[in-house]
Amino acid sequence: MKNQSGDIRDKTSLTGEEVVQLNFINDSGKYYFRKHNRQGMRSHVLEVLSTEDILRETNGEIVDGIRLYPRAVPKYMLRILRNRFTTLQETLDEIKTYHLVLKFLEAECIALSNEFVVDYTSTGKSKIVLCGLQEYVHGAILDPWGFVGETPLATFYQSRFPREKFHEKSIRKARDSIATFVARMRKMITESGYVTDLAGNGNLILTGAGDIKLVDINNIIKVSLDSSR
Repeated sequence: MKNQSGDIRDKTSLTGEEVVQLNFINDSGKYYFRKHNRQGMRSHVLEVLSTEDILRETNGEIVDGIRLYPRAVPKYMLRILRNRFTTLQETLDEIKTYHLVLKFLEAECIALSNEFVVDYTSTGKSKIVLCGLQEYVHGAILDPWGFVGETPLATFYQSRFPREKFHEKSIRKARDSIATFVARMRKMITESGYVTDLAGNGNLILTGAGDIKLVDINNIIKVSLDSSR
């Protein structure tokens, strides 16, 4: 049994070294866990990287006679929720909210995740913990309130992807993706009465190809209308 001091649900962050000590993690040596720079409000978020890619990042590789140090790109994102579930049904209800969002936004607009329940025993007692192995989305943070200029999407791409060539096709795709996302979100609010957190820093990602993705999939709340509506 692996030992670890403290309850991970009480900690503000986890290191990769702490993650491999968790009883439900099988440390095969093939993958390396690294704390993601944007932690979730309700969960620990870690990059799952190939050990080979980490070695190239650390030791470098020779390309055309020049030693380069390519940044390792995550294969997946691991989320460990801090929620204190008391019953399995509570955990399954939490998973249902993810599937609710997936139903309305569909795969094109959400970072897909495989949700799984684990028996967390590192504190000496058996506890229910919900985790997710999530799709990694490579792109730039989309701040809906931060668009500037007469051509905001073109400005966005020029500033966020300065080293990549983009075309009007990418901008049109982004415009269409955003319109689709908004329409599906409105439908979810109207038909289900739930809404996801869209204002958090890093919750929405826009890719170089023009796809918008919701990556913070756990902050889902019931819509509450005040007396003025």
